[in-house]
Amino acid sequence: MYRFFIYSQVQAIIIDKPYDMTFAPSSDPVSEVELDEQANTFTFINLMPSTKYELRVRASTRGGVGDPATLQEFTDPILVTGGWLQAIGWVIGYLIVRQ
Repeated sequence: MYRFFIYSQVQAIIIDKPYDMTFAPSSDPVSEVELDEQANTFTFINLMPSTKYELRVRASTRGGVGDPATLQEFTDPILVTGGWLQAIGWVIGYLIVRQ
């Protein structure tokens, strides 16, 4: 069997955090992985809830690296039994700790 596919690169880039008024988008990936030719699925873990990500996938072949295919999606909001007040408290607490 003759294979052209060498590896693929998968990236997640944060492009919007509606809950963070100080957020400025960056082109730096928050998650990046290279997959070999046997991989046909990938799951990102530890993505922030209620955050818009741009997911990029590009393949590398003997002919070079291709243009990325992109998809923009929001992650699901935090759902807790105490309601949205606890979720907002979690986000504020995260932002305080992060700084």
